[in-house]
Formats: sequence, structure tokens, C-alpha cells
Amino acid sequence: MVAYTYMNSKAFEAGPDGSIAARTTLAQKAFNDIASAPKFDEIRGEYQQYLSTGIISPLLQTSLDSVRDPLSLEADGAQVDREPMLTVGRDALLSVSPPEAQLFGTIFGQMRVPMALKYKGVCTLLNHPQHVV
Repeated sequence: MVAYTYMNSKAFEAGPDGSIAARTTLAQKAFNDIASAPKFDEIRGEYQQYLSTGIISPLLQTSLDSVRDPLSLEADGAQVDREPMLTVGRDALLSVSPPEAQLFGTIFGQMRVPMALKYKGVCTLLNHPQHVV
């Protein structure tokens, strides 16, 4: 319950110990573990740059566009993606290898709670539960 609150409360999103940092670290680790083969070198570099800057390069955008349905993007345009590091990483891998994309999504999903427990933000929540918004 504590890890779920930490990962989903706006009070714990920001900062070096926030849930966004935890998700980003998890995404980078999972991506590097899954996409270590040479065929992923280019997309891995583009994804690392995205995680560092938050900016999708033209090359990464081309990879994402190759696997995304333009009609579904229009329908989903109003929705906010709470885990873009997952969505971008999964779709980038999908453009190269669908099995690795599925594995990335699975590992990311299964490791959310352990990664949250690793971050100091959870300790803050345990010690100061009144700060949850």
C-alpha cells in the first residue's frame, strides 16, 4: 500500500527521490537489460537521451510512429500518460523486436513496487503520512 501511494501521489512525484525518478531508473535498467544486443544500440542510445532530457528525437519519433496507430493516437490525445518512460520504451522496442517489447512491459510492471521500496520517498511517506495529498 505504501509503495502504491508513493508511486501515485502527486506529493511524491518530484525530486531525486520522487516516483518519477524511481520510474525512470527502473525504465533505464529494464531497457538496458533487455536490449543489450547490438541490434538495439541505436534505439538504446535514443531512449537513454529521451530519459535524460525528456525530449523525443526525430529518430526515436520515427520508431514510435512506425508502431503506433494514428487513429488511436487521435482518440487518446486527451489522456495524460502517467508513465511515458514505459510507453516510449515499450514502443521503441516494439519497432525492433516485439518479444523484447513485451518483456520490457512485464518487467517494468513487476518491478514497480520493489523499485518504489528502494527509493527514499517511501521512507518519507512512512515517517510522515500526513503529507499524502
